[in-house]
Amino acid sequence: MIRLYSLLLVTFTFVFFLARQAPPAENWVMVNLDRQMYLIKPGVDKPSRISTTEVEYPVASHDGKQVAFTQTTETGSKALMISDNVLENQREVERLDFIWQAAWSPDDEWLAFTGTEQGIAGLFIVRTDGTDLRRLSWDETIFSSRPHWSPDLHWIYYEARVEFTEVIMRVQTDGREPPQVLARQSRSPSLSPDGRLLTYATYSNFYQQIAVMDVDAYFSRIVSTIQGASPVWSPDGQWIVFTGSNNSDIYRMRPNGDDLEAEVTLLGEPVVSAWNDECMLIHSIDLEQTLYQHCGNETESLAENLSFTSLPVVVRPKESSWEPFLLMAAGMMLAVVGWGWRRRHRRAPAYH
Repeated sequence: MIRLYSLLLVTFTFVFFLARQAPPAENWVMVNLDRQMYLIKPGVDKPSRISTTEVEYPVASHDGKQVAFTQTTETGSKALMISDNVLENQREVERLDFIWQAAWSPDDEWLAFTGTEQGIAGLFIVRTDGTDLRRLSWDETIFSSRPHWSPDLHWIYYEARVEFTEVIMRVQTDGREPPQVLARQSRSPSLSPDGRLLTYATYSNFYQQIAVMDVDAYFSRIVSTIQGASPVWSPDGQWIVFTGSNNSDIYRMRPNGDDLEAEVTLLGEPVVSAWNDECMLIHSIDLEQTLYQHCGNETESLAENLSFTSLPVVVRPKESSWEPFLLMAAGMMLAVVGWGWRRRHRRAPAYH
């Protein structure tokens, strides 16, 4: 009997090891079409609708298992909601007059979002369980870019409008100090993965260029030699990609401006709005508002006719709750078969 238990344990461990070595499933992409949420799965031609009510401004947690979004309440106010990545098990986190873009903290324990309370726009943070709501800004009008958390959770970077001019600002998450203005006549901030560098588009007389700021040294410089807008970092922090001046090319370059090259040409003001592993998700604001995925030298259309507020969201495939039981059953079956084979082929004792 002890040998049977040992064989069962060894077989189950072997099966579990094989399951862990299997290549991970490709990510899903969630898109917002006419304020309804759809999932795009690899190998499936059409997006599948997963929402039953209007959903706006979805954003995925860093582990890809949860989604935060905004819904209109019965009184006309906006509610910040959290659910799993197929919009099940929804719960309300906060409710204000209006709520725009949200951003998950690096540890997925907080949400930063822009909204209005009693008619005054501001930047807020709140824990994902709905506690510890903090208002971090009061005086400026928040623009429509998503906030960016620093990796240490100490700062939030965002875009605002002050005296009819777009500015890049940052504020401490403890709320003890007023927000700081980092750059004027600038928009579209994006923080590098290590939190050291901030890239953004700065403009003068409608001429936009890409700038990079060392946030510790509080020093910035223009790094692009051409016009550009909407810069974002690659996941490894080695590249900055941005929309070119002709509103049809996506360029990439090193953070110091070196190795500038055109990456892909599309129609209709394409913007890199998310990354799916090593692939760029490009939202093209053409007549049909198309979502593209660009991997290497290949570009494919994922969805068309997107609503104006649509941004792609990368989520992880939902794990099957039956998988552990299936692995266990497979291990037990293999163990029983092996034990039976061993008994049938065991040598009979010799008699003299």
